[in-house]
Amino acid sequence: MNGAPFDGPAAVQRADADVIGTALNLLYRLPLGSSAEMPHGRVQPYVGVGLAVLIAELSTRTSPFEVNKHISDTDVQPAFQLLAGVRTFLTRNIALFFEYRLLHSKPFTFTFRESGTIGGGPFVETARDRASLTSHHLAVGIGFHW
Repeated sequence: MNGAPFDGPAAVQRADADVIGTALNLLYRLPLGSSAEMPHGRVQPYVGVGLAVLIAELSTRTSPFEVNKHISDTDVQPAFQLLAGVRTFLTRNIALFFEYRLLHSKPFTFTFRESGTIGGGPFVETARDRASLTSHHLAVGIGFHW
C-alpha cells in the first residue's frame, strides 16, 4: 500500500456555501397601450443586462482531526446578469410583473489550511475548491409605483 497509514475517524462532512451580491442593471422597457391615464403604457415588456459583484463563503468542518474545527474561506468575483420580463399596470400605481433572470459568475477559489492533531501527532489539512455560480430565477409579484 502506498502512502502513510491512517487510523482515525473518517466521515463525509457537510459544506455550506453562502453568496451575497449586488448588481447594477440597464433596462429597456417598451411602453404598450399608452393613454392619458397611463402615459408610459399599461403593459411594459422589458429586457436588461447587468454586472454584479458576488461575495461567496464556503464553510465546513475539518474531518480527519481528533477535534474537528470550523473552517471557511471567502472569495469575491464579478458576474453578469441577463433579465427579461413584463409589467402590467392594473391601476396607475399597482402593477403585476413576471420576470426571468440568469446570473453567471467567474469561478470562485477557496483554499483551506488548518492545523490539528491525529493520533497525538501534528497534522495540517490543506484543501482547495473552485466553483462558479449559475442561477436561474423566476419572479412573479406585485409592484407599487409612485
